[in-house]
Amino acid sequence: HEAGHAVAGWLLPGCDPVLKVSIIPRGQALGITWSLPDEKVTMSKKDMMEDMCMLVGGRVAEEIVNDGIPCSGALSDFERMTKIAYAMVTYYGMSEKLGNVSFYNASDGYELTKPYSEKTAELIDSEAKAIIDEVTSKTKALLQENWEGLEKLAGMLIDKEVIMSEDIEAIFGPKAGKHGEDRLKTENL
Repeated sequence: HEAGHAVAGWLLPGCDPVLKVSIIPRGQALGITWSLPDEKVTMSKKDMMEDMCMLVGGRVAEEIVNDGIPCSGALSDFERMTKIAYAMVTYYGMSEKLGNVSFYNASDGYELTKPYSEKTAELIDSEAKAIIDEVTSKTKALLQENWEGLEKLAGMLIDKEVIMSEDIEAIFGPKAGKHGEDRLKTENL
């Protein structure tokens, strides 16, 4: 699970750099992947989708290993991913079908207001689900393309329990960057 997060986060340029990965349980978490937050003021649709790829990377890796059988360990990942998808559609105007509209109400904080019809509500749900499905599919392809490295990383995690960015770099090379130094085909994310 954690290796899936780390690999997606390392290979996708829109993700914050992975600093440390641990499979030592902490509270409700069975492991954790830490990233160094980039001081982003705004994020592109591509960056948001790549962040979602990192979030779903753990679950996708589990399903690949378990012949498609899901486990319950991705709850907080799904919660965060779902919030991002709905924000893209309802706050940031990142849905072609809905267009440049926002249902964000500054006086209510980030609470979604409902000045729209039931038909629009169904379209919002459909668009958010389509984003999540696209991200999940692309994450699966990314992890399958890099499965040998993911297995090495998972083995290293089992042996050491905690790894650092240097360990990931030893397997995959430098972190994918935003300025032309990308080594992967991520133009469709």
